[in-house]
Amino acid sequence: STAALTNTTITSDAEGANAIFATGKNARIIVNNVKIQTRGNSSRGLDATYDGTIIADHADITTKGAHCAALATDRGEGTVTAVNSILSTAGDGSPCVYSTGNITLSHSSGIASGSEIAVVEGKNSITLDHVNLTGAVKHGVMLYQSFSGDADKGTASFTVKDSTLRTTSDGPMFYVTNTQAKAYVENTNLKLSSFT
Repeated sequence: STAALTNTTITSDAEGANAIFATGKNARIIVNNVKIQTRGNSSRGLDATYDGTIIADHADITTKGAHCAALATDRGEGTVTAVNSILSTAGDGSPCVYSTGNITLSHSSGIASGSEIAVVEGKNSITLDHVNLTGAVKHGVMLYQSFSGDADKGTASFTVKDSTLRTTSDGPMFYVTNTQAKAYVENTNLKLSSFT
C-alpha cells in the first residue's frame, strides 16, 4: 500500500499514537511539507516497522511524551529518509533519531531535550549528513543491543559527516554497550558540555 501526504498538519494526544506509520514490506509513505505534534507516550513522529518505508521532505516534528523519537524504526526494521526537516523531542527515551532499521537524515536540525541525540539498536544504522543536532541526557549517541527482541543482533552503524553534534549531558559523546559498533565521523564538530 502507498500513501502521500502534502501540506498537512497532524496532531495526536493518545498513548501509542504515532503520527505517520508504515508497516509491512510494501508499505510506502511519501511526506512533503508536513507539520506533526504528538503528546502521548510511545507516539513517534515518523515510524516504520517490518520493512515499511517513509520518505519525508520538509517535516516539522514535535513530540512531548516518553519513548517518542521524532524519526524511528521499530520491530521488524524499516527505512526512514528525511531531508530539510526540524525535529524536537521532550520526553525520556525520545532521541531525535531511534533506529532498529535504517534511518537517513540530511540538511536538518533537531533538539532532544530529554534524551540522547540518536540511538542505534542492534545490527542497524543511522546516517546523518549536514545536520545540527543536540541531545541532553546520559550520552550523545548510544549504540546498543537490548533484550526486548525489537532488533536483531549484529554490528550497529553510525555515520555522520559535515555536521554538528552537541550534548549537554555529562556522559560521553559515543556510548556502546552489549553490541559491536562502528562509528564514522567526517568533518563534524562534536561539542560536549564538559569541554565548553
